[in-house]
Amino acid sequence: MFSRKTQEQIEQVLGVNDLEAFLRSTQTLVAKARMSSELRQALAKLWLLPELIESLESTSSGDLNLRYNEMISEMASLVRESLMRQRLKNEMDMASAVQKALMPPSSMDYGHFSVSGRCYAAESCGGDWWFHARRGDKLLVWIGDVLGHDIGAALVASACRGTVSALHVENIDAPVEQQMSIMNDVIYSMTKGEVYLTAICLEVDLLTGDLEIGTASHPPCIAVRGQETGSGFIETPMDPPLGLSPGHKFQRTLARLEPGQGLFLMTDGLMEVPTREGTHWREPRLMRLLSTAVMQQHHADGLIQALEQYIFSIGSGDLSDDMTYVAVHRKAA
Repeated sequence: MFSRKTQEQIEQVLGVNDLEAFLRSTQTLVAKARMSSELRQALAKLWLLPELIESLESTSSGDLNLRYNEMISEMASLVRESLMRQRLKNEMDMASAVQKALMPPSSMDYGHFSVSGRCYAAESCGGDWWFHARRGDKLLVWIGDVLGHDIGAALVASACRGTVSALHVENIDAPVEQQMSIMNDVIYSMTKGEVYLTAICLEVDLLTGDLEIGTASHPPCIAVRGQETGSGFIETPMDPPLGLSPGHKFQRTLARLEPGQGLFLMTDGLMEVPTREGTHWREPRLMRLLSTAVMQQHHADGLIQALEQYIFSIGSGDLSDDMTYVAVHRKAA
């Protein structure tokens, strides 16, 4: 493969007795190991060592050791970086799997009411989450958006989902503003104000259609009505994000969902979906789309499908932020 002198120099630097056997063993190890292609390429630089050393036949032993050590240092750095990226990817994949397991059913009927929603992460995991469940004659719906879309945001989002589920399982019959205050204190106790989220807590009376809405700096609910009346935002007080101000007393807004009408909740990622032309669509277009859909659809899932048919037709396919949206619909009398 190369001269005996060169082989002896390399074996001395590596601390091995048989260089050819050592290189063959590394090739076998890499071939059997489960690792990224980038890491394989980094390790494969070992196999280029003979060719590199051969070109240095005329150099002194000291120069040879220096050049070799430089190459090993570069290779070690590449391997460390590749391993760190692989570990981060594994952690992101695990967080993504946990998040998906915690997501509620995408569509559900509750008597004369229906709820439907979708959640898309900009990366493998994100900070958006939502929840719905029935307690007696009340339908509870949450939507939240944790700052960021990394592992930290995913962990906080999962904690939020777990807290809401625990409140529901324990059958804590608290008004929405009190549930918001509980969530606020729980998040602050975990993050000390360094991570926070916007959110909406919505409670629907399944007998009357009466609504209680609590908000935390989140995009407001949209009352979805036909084109004659038009859809529009429901005005709510401007309370701070959850996890930012411990002990804050949240407020609630009262409204009503009439037969044949709907509610639409979203995170801000929806309005940031880029079009193929590189622009963003605007709220008036969303209002018109929802007003048209509620006249043609008789279920929350129909509203969501009409929305997705439109945004996927104009969108570029790239997400700069997590995107979640939820619809609630009441059947016409």
